[in-house]
Parts: sequence; C-alpha cells; structure tokens
Amino acid sequence: MDQYEALLSRPEETVGGSNPLTELGNWLTDAIVQCDRDSTIRHVNRVAEALFRRSANELVGQSLESLPELATSHLLALVARVNATNEPETVEVASPFGQGGWLRFRCLPWRDSNVLMFRDLSDAATAQRLAETKNAIVSAMNRHGGIGYVRTSVRGVIDRTDIPFATMLGLPEDRLIGTPLVNLVAREARMAVRDALEDTLDRGTEHRLDIDLVANGGETVPATLALAQISGLRGVSGAAGIVTARQAA
Repeated sequence: MDQYEALLSRPEETVGGSNPLTELGNWLTDAIVQCDRDSTIRHVNRVAEALFRRSANELVGQSLESLPELATSHLLALVARVNATNEPETVEVASPFGQGGWLRFRCLPWRDSNVLMFRDLSDAATAQRLAETKNAIVSAMNRHGGIGYVRTSVRGVIDRTDIPFATMLGLPEDRLIGTPLVNLVAREARMAVRDALEDTLDRGTEHRLDIDLVANGGETVPATLALAQISGLRGVSGAAGIVTARQAA
C-alpha cells in the first residue's frame, strides 16, 4: 500500500508497455477504484471487481452514483468533501456490500482524479466483538460471585484468574499467578486434573471434573472444573477453566 501511494504522487510511468500503478493495484488486497472528479470510474483493480461483483468492463465508464452499494451509503459525501478540500478522507463504516461486515474507506485526491480504497475489516471487527464479549462475560462472572475463571499457559501454570476463583481459595489474585493449577487441587484428584489438562492442551478435548480445591487455610472446597483449549492463529496458547462451587457429597 505504501508503494501504491508513492506511485500516486509521481507522474505516470510505463515499463514494458504496462503502467506500474495498474500492475501494483492488482496485487493489493484493498479494492481500488480510480475515478474522475465528476465520479466517472476510470479504473478498478481485481479486488474491486470481486467486491462490486462486476467486471472492469461493467464498471469503467459508470458513475459512482449509479452503483447501488455506494448510492445508499454516505461514502459519496466523503468523495464530495475530497473534491472540495483536495484533502484525503478515511472512515471505518458498516460495509454496504454485505450484512454484518465492516470496511475502511479511503479517498485520496490524485491529479485530476480520486482514488477510492476499500479494505475489508470484517474479521478484525468480529475479533474485537468477541474480545469485548469475553470481557463482559468475565465481568458478569465477577458480579455473580459464584463462577470462577482461571487461565493457564501451555505449561499448566496460571497466568490469569478472577476474584471469585481467588475468593474460593482465600487468596488474592496476584498470589495465584505463576502457580500450577494442579497444585491447588486436593492430592487425590491431582492426577486426574493433570491428565485432563494435558489432554485439553495437546488434543483440544474439553473436560468436566468434580474436584476438591485446597484453600489457603488448608480446608477443601468442593468444586466443578470445566476445561477448554485456547487456540488461535498462532496455535495453542493455553487452557481456560470455569470453576463453580458444588455441594459436598
């Protein structure tokens, strides 16, 4: 993208009969639409063809206002602002190309035309919503008071916990960080928890176990532990555990 914007600031060049601006545009992951100041489309890259579900032959020569995806959005107002100020504009908006999607729209003035760039942010927005939802769930669990959360590293060591779990053990949260999860379980159940945790980390198997936690004062706390693997683009990062108190048998 930096190379493309650099080319926008230089006169047009040709190499071997091809325009490097056009060639580079087809390699970018952003959808690129170049149009006159009167909004007539001059050029689109391959990503733009896919985004608008139209070929370049169908798009070139058309007015931006004739495209229903843009006519029903406020993006054309940003293009008009660029025409008036000759300054670039950037905005992140709900995508007019599909339900639930988000995109970053940029409009750059270039000589006697504008270059419109569309970048799909749907995956990033979904990840952000999931992170916000997870934080809200943890906050609700804290408020509930009877549901504890614990997260371990791939070595089974606690790297995050919450107030309800720490309260069950009669310890502050920071005292639990760096402690192997199995060390908080009564001796007779440690092997079962160790095996379940290893299975979760290695194979992604989810487990539910009835256990006894050992509190700070030495007393045992009957609890139910559920384990699930935490994995993402970088592989397995640990395990998440939900702990609830249960009635002693």
